[in-house]
This record gives sequence, structure tokens and C-alpha cells, in this order.
Amino acid sequence: TPQPPPSCYSPNLGRLLLSCMHKSAASRPTATQLLASPFVHSRAIELSLGHLLPRHLQQQPLHEGVAGWFDLLNPVNEHRVVVSRLIAVLPLSFGGEFGIWSVGFSLLLLALSLGWIVLILRRLNPQAPLALRLMVGLLCGLILANPWQLENLIWDINVHWFFQGWLLLVSLHLLLSNRSVPPLWLDLLLPGLALLNGGLGVALLLSYSLIRLLGFGRRWLIVLSAVSALLIYSLSSLASSGSPLNFSGLFTWRMLQIWWPHSGLWMVASALVVMVMLWRHWQGLSHLDQRQLLICCLPGVYAVAFSVLVDLSRSGISPGLV
Repeated sequence: TPQPPPSCYSPNLGRLLLSCMHKSAASRPTATQLLASPFVHSRAIELSLGHLLPRHLQQQPLHEGVAGWFDLLNPVNEHRVVVSRLIAVLPLSFGGEFGIWSVGFSLLLLALSLGWIVLILRRLNPQAPLALRLMVGLLCGLILANPWQLENLIWDINVHWFFQGWLLLVSLHLLLSNRSVPPLWLDLLLPGLALLNGGLGVALLLSYSLIRLLGFGRRWLIVLSAVSALLIYSLSSLASSGSPLNFSGLFTWRMLQIWWPHSGLWMVASALVVMVMLWRHWQGLSHLDQRQLLICCLPGVYAVAFSVLVDLSRSGISPGLV
């Protein structure tokens, strides 16, 4: 009888979360607990049962030769998942189990993302009104409550989604430095880092390139860098993925109903609040504040691009949801 693969999840973490929630159920819940409990409870159940789920990545150890390093570039369907593979396989070189660090590293990236949101808010104009800070906070919050990746926390294969969100926030922080051009290394490295970590890294590259072209000089560099990366990526990944491109609004609606109702509501609520606040406060913002707010639309553009690309790439192969 074949033995199940080593656990690459965190059942103890899930049981701890469930225990804490059950102990606090008898007390009077706060508003924060009521809002957070559906998400935390579902994540806790998934974490506690995660050791029963199949492992998705197959990877040779890095310390056994060059073949393991080349395996990092192997695609999974249309995705190249370098960071997910690297974090999953590294424990083998230190006597651990395959994938045992994956969930912890995803949580670390979420914590880093939250820290970078704080840095972004601190980089805004010190005289900026509270309304601008609230709008920027809501836009950045879409990265932490993205309806297309919340269920990915327990999977060893999906660390790269959280890396992608953190990379976006780091890029946004750098764009807010009030320079006429962003750092040279960012334009050169971001396209490759985005496309090597999830097929939908295209959404990050497109959203970054749009804000970059609208607000900064040296446009030729990001055009050259992005087009070159997309050309190489399309030749090596999309041509062999076999995923048909199709769009279905019903597919998106069904996904929000079945899998991501809480985060979907968060996206809609955030968009409405930002639009109302823009309508009321745009004329009162200084030129610097307006420029910074436009740059901070990067997470919103990314969320829309991500949603559309998920639908394009998945609605054609998940007919059961339509």
C-alpha cells in the first residue's frame, strides 16, 4: 500500500484557531469578532484538515544536483511557481519534510504585506487629509482580502500568490518616493519576478506598467522590459498550457457566491467607499495628493486585472460553475 506524502500543512495551527474560537463563543462577541469569524473559522478548518489534502508539487531536492534547481522553473499548468517550489523544497536540504514551511511562509508574506501598507501610509504627504489616507488604506487592503487567493493559504503550491501581493506593495512604496523615475532595478526585475510566480503575474505586470507609464519618465525602459518578459513568457508557458481563453460574467458571479462571498463583498464595499470619497474630496486635494492617490490606484487596477484574467483562464475549464 503506498504511503501518503509527508504533511506540508499546519493541522496544529488550525486546531489552535478552532479551540480559541470555541472557547470565546460563550462570551459576548465584539463587532470585530463577528466580522472576522467567518473567514477565521473557515481558514482554521482548512488548516486543521490540510494534512489530509494531496500535495501538488513534485520537486527534486536542491542539494542533490543541478536538476533540482532546473525543476524550480517547471510549470504547473500555465503557471511557473518559482517561489512556491523554492519554499516547498528547501526543508529537504535541512532535514525537514517537503512543503513544511509553505503555510508559515505565506503567513509571513501576509505580515510583511501589512507592514508595507503601514510604510505606504507613512510615505504619503504629511499634510494629506484623512480622506486620502482612508482611500489609500482601502485600496491597499484589497491585496490582503483578494477574493481570488484567500483559499490559497493552505496549499504548498500557492505561496507565490502572497509573494505577488507583497511585491506589488513594495513596488507601490517605491513609486511613492516622489522621484521622476522609479529605481532602474525595479523596471528590470519586476516583469520577470511577476511572470515567474504565477500565470496571473501578468495582472501585476500590466497594472504596474500602466501606473508607471502614466506617472513617470523613462517610459521606453518599462515598455522594453515588459514586452521582452511577456514575449519570453508567452513562448515558454502560454503556448503549452492548453488553457482556452473565455470570459463569462456568470462564472465570476458563481465564484463569488460559492467560494469568496466575504472578500467579494469587501471588494465591492471598498470600491464604493473610494468612489464616494473621490467625488467629495478630489477638488480639495493638492497636486501632490492627487498624484499620490493616482499612484495608489495600483492595487485597485491589479485587483480588476486579476479578476478578469482569472475568468478568462478558468471559466473555459470549469463549466460546472457556470
